[in-house]
Amino acid sequence: MSHPPTLSSNTNSIDLENIKNVSNFVRDILTKSEKEAERIIGEGKKDEKGEAKKTTISSYRRVHEIISSALEEVERGKNPSSAITALTKSLILVEYQKARGLLLGQLPQYIEQILSKVLGCMQEASEGQGDKIHECREMAKNGKMILDALAVLVYQYGKKG
Repeated sequence: MSHPPTLSSNTNSIDLENIKNVSNFVRDILTKSEKEAERIIGEGKKDEKGEAKKTTISSYRRVHEIISSALEEVERGKNPSSAITALTKSLILVEYQKARGLLLGQLPQYIEQILSKVLGCMQEASEGQGDKIHECREMAKNGKMILDALAVLVYQYGKKG
């Protein structure tokens, strides 16, 4: 597999332009064991209250809903300015939830990578650099597939809450 979903210090970039790589990436995410999943959604270690430090299902669901809407705006070919605003707000949300300790492990890195790549594409498209909108729409669709696969991982191994 060309892009293993476990990010390391020399982070592999998620390739949103190649559907074969995205498909392999999604399949790999969906076959993670609990131990492998912990690197992505947060370790199962206990905090001072005795609770596991994992991304909770409810916190991911809230983030997923907003980010999915932003990516769907791009997919539908909405006004580039509106899509750029939605993607930028989504990046802020991820940082906020990460700072609050609600998005743990490598999960925020995955989401930020997806959002940043689609956002960069949309910024280029808004500047009229060729026919980028179609490329951006495909990237958003592929990013959403990865986001959905991560949701499955959180639902399988995340903390109830």
